[in-house]
Amino acid sequence: GYRSEEFMADAGLLYNIIHTDDQDLLRHHVEEFHKLTANTTGEIEFRIVDRSNKEHWIVHLCQPVYDSKGHFLGRCSSNRDITERKHSEMLLLESEERYRVSVEHSNDGVVIVKGDQHIYLNQKFIDIFGYENSDDIIGKSPYIVVHPDDREMVLEYNRKRQNGEPVPSKYEFKGIKKDGTTLFIEVSAATITYNGEPVSLAYLRDIT
Repeated sequence: GYRSEEFMADAGLLYNIIHTDDQDLLRHHVEEFHKLTANTTGEIEFRIVDRSNKEHWIVHLCQPVYDSKGHFLGRCSSNRDITERKHSEMLLLESEERYRVSVEHSNDGVVIVKGDQHIYLNQKFIDIFGYENSDDIIGKSPYIVVHPDDREMVLEYNRKRQNGEPVPSKYEFKGIKKDGTTLFIEVSAATITYNGEPVSLAYLRDIT
């Protein structure tokens, strides 16, 4: 919202438009990173407030400049408006938080299985199978909660689902609690992408 001549005439203008919450961040960047004269670059993100009092997110890239003889002359800074990206990230974080809360408070056990290992489960899953905490289950095979009679079936369904092969989205299996008690579980499962890889997302309900 300012003309280039205004920045040229007032060396402090760039700092005056920095959001008050981010001024210390930029000041630290200038004081610490600008001491370096090595061939390194630095990047930070901060907010500015434009002439119309509108807030923008900026990614600031700082690079050293040398003359033809290799003498350090100073630093060249480029600033790119990333406001739309930051808003999208915030919306995504809010969405993820809502999903996390809903999963954690679900009446069903929720588990994510990658390959042949549990990588996520909610509190209800822990309660259903009588464990004290997730450390007893995370990183272990699904067979830990499946009765020996049904292990082959459950592991085959899980493998085929992650490989994109057709398997039932709903089925039942005989489960086993930590203390050895048998129970009956109804499963609703689907394939999702997690960190760029196919995994199984399953909702389990105790129907004993």
